[in-house]
Amino acid sequence: MVRTRIRHRDVRLQLPENPAIDSDERDLLRGRYFEATCSGTDVVGDFVHISSGLSGAGIYTVAKSDPRTKSTMPAVGVIVSKSSTVRCFVQALGELTTSGGMTPGDRYWIALDSQLDNVPPTPLPAELVVAQVVGVALSDSKLLLRPDLAPVILRG
Repeated sequence: MVRTRIRHRDVRLQLPENPAIDSDERDLLRGRYFEATCSGTDVVGDFVHISSGLSGAGIYTVAKSDPRTKSTMPAVGVIVSKSSTVRCFVQALGELTTSGGMTPGDRYWIALDSQLDNVPPTPLPAELVVAQVVGVALSDSKLLLRPDLAPVILRG
């Protein structure tokens, strides 16, 4: 099987070279990664939510998740690569390689900057935040990515 390898910093992603792969492998990849339209300000490592349904080209539009804004939660995955300013690949499930510094066994949340954190976001007084666990550290640099689609609302 021929594959294209996409690398960006510490995150590695393998995708089929073309859609003419066997149906078993296509089913395996579907749900783990998807291509999306994103903002030019979104960066690799940002957690995103679906902001618009499928376009005519079969592409979702995603936007950065913000725990302070209920309408941007829950996040469905993390941007792992950008092929252009407004086109990205999102990983929704599986093993995610990070730059390190994680504690194995710890749960990881979406921080207020839409990145990973090992503590839930803390609301200010009279503020609400949506706390979403997105995975568990397998090692110093590997996260089992499995976003909880039923996040908890915390009140300040």
